[in-house]
Amino acid sequence: ALRSILAITILLLATELFSVFLITKIVGQAQFDSMMNDNLGKALIALPSSVIFAAIVLAAYFVLRKIKVKKSVKNGEGCA
Repeated sequence: ALRSILAITILLLATELFSVFLITKIVGQAQFDSMMNDNLGKALIALPSSVIFAAIVLAAYFVLRKIKVKKSVKNGEGCA
């Protein structure tokens, strides 16, 4: 459980850093700073990192699920 918490924290940090870097490059530092002073701006800044995090989690879920299915078929557990 501790590994998964640490992995999620690192993943959240990485997606947040990527999002801030990307938004800063798109809108510029001055506009980014003014967005950080506004509540709606903060929410808009957080949105891309949340979407990226959700996409990574969903992709990992489906990959791990596919691996589990392949292992169960290989072991003969999935046959009727």
